[in-house]
Amino acid sequence: MKLAYIAPTCALNQVSSLGNIEFCLAPYALKDKKYKQYFIDAKEKGRYVIMDNGVAENDLIDDNKMTDLAIEMKVDELVIPDTIGNYEKTIQQREEFLIKYYYKLKKSNIKLQSVIQGNTYSEYLCDYEQLEQNEFIDVIGIPFRMDYCWANDANSREQNGCFNRVLFVATVANGRKPIHLLGCNCSKEIFLFNEVSRIRSMDSKLMCRYGKAKRIYDSEDTEKPTEKIYINDKLTKAQIKCAVKNIIKLKRRLINGK
Repeated sequence: MKLAYIAPTCALNQVSSLGNIEFCLAPYALKDKKYKQYFIDAKEKGRYVIMDNGVAENDLIDDNKMTDLAIEMKVDELVIPDTIGNYEKTIQQREEFLIKYYYKLKKSNIKLQSVIQGNTYSEYLCDYEQLEQNEFIDVIGIPFRMDYCWANDANSREQNGCFNRVLFVATVANGRKPIHLLGCNCSKEIFLFNEVSRIRSMDSKLMCRYGKAKRIYDSEDTEKPTEKIYINDKLTKAQIKCAVKNIIKLKRRLINGK
């Protein structure tokens, strides 16, 4: 499984560059020239760049602007619009977007990723099955906010989201399209999904979030640091160094299990 490490603009060169792929948030690329240039340079160096629509950041941009930006930056893949937890609206957004922008994006050789949404297992599965059959979609995205059932009343939302996503991926293990996992609730997810051949990639702020807290992650952690990470955060050298240490530790563990 390939990993993209999401980091603030100030730490892109030290942190995001350590990933196997790049994950660019469209709203920030539109308003932050330094952030945008990092991904343009990464693409020129042969890095695979995914551009996300920004819905999980609550910072969406106009579809026209996002499409033009993706083409301008020559990204490899674009996550098309969706609405968190809303199955019907997501389907409507997908159909409207594909009608309007599919051929324009394909002319620029940009692959399209669509994220399944819903409130119940049935809705997630139905959306997934539709995407498997949709010839215009190249990659299926699975969100970290999956609350279709609760494993234990004592579980945090992060633990429960991980539990539900693991269960869901297990049920669609025989599908044909590559899967990208959006976001990461805990480090356990990375190790679990790394063993699933269907999973192509995952993006995560987790290692940088640990770095911001000046904390080294443990694979047994059930709660991530409470303070969120933002693209405009001004991390100190010590915080960035800690994030890098976390990534090195994670890579070592993924390679040799230690």
